[in-house]
Amino acid sequence: MEDAHVAIDMPSQPNHLFLAVFDGHAGAGAAKYASEHIVARIEESKEWKDYLSGGCVDINMLGHAMANAFMVVDEHMKHHQNSTMGDDTSGCTSVTAIVTPTHIICANAGDSRCVMGTDGTAKPLSEDHKPYSEIEKKRIENAGGFVQWNRVDGDLAVSRALGDFSYKNRPDFHAKHQKVSSSLVHKFSVVLILTFFLSYLSVGCRLLVSLISWFTNAHRKMMFYYWLVMVFGML
Repeated sequence: MEDAHVAIDMPSQPNHLFLAVFDGHAGAGAAKYASEHIVARIEESKEWKDYLSGGCVDINMLGHAMANAFMVVDEHMKHHQNSTMGDDTSGCTSVTAIVTPTHIICANAGDSRCVMGTDGTAKPLSEDHKPYSEIEKKRIENAGGFVQWNRVDGDLAVSRALGDFSYKNRPDFHAKHQKVSSSLVHKFSVVLILTFFLSYLSVGCRLLVSLISWFTNAHRKMMFYYWLVMVFGML
């Protein structure tokens, strides 16, 4: 398995649930490292501390805390992978969500997805980062790369990820402006829970969440449950 996940109450604010999925590629190292360090980096961030000292009112600070924590994790991961002398060149996409008593704050990098089920429909809270989108392609080309076959330099299928340092080789560029950026999505989804009938919140790799979204429609639910029974029955 190249993936890792986190589901934990924030240590300094137990009524805030942190969820994350790291979908690894080219090895499991990046996903494992990110899952083991992300919570501590969030809690060390200025934005998280300001959020707590301000009485947990400014919800947008949580999105900024996640974004800055991911940049720090990526920087530390680079030193960690360098210490392996080339044995670990992996990367991972990520999707994260903090669930407070009143809000869900979601941010992602790559094509891992978060979907909220409400009133029989699926509401996407994440945004895929693909090399061929206008914003992503412009950044890739500015950093000296190119998009071919809808992939970064004809190889990597996502344009934002942790790790993948062979695509982050411009020392004159900030980390968020590299061909593959470790920056989370440039906007955050902030949802007021009290305005929705929340039936589920799903975070995961693109294929799994796409399936869950498709099966959310009421007339497909029975088929979905049958499919789950069949799949897990074979494990």
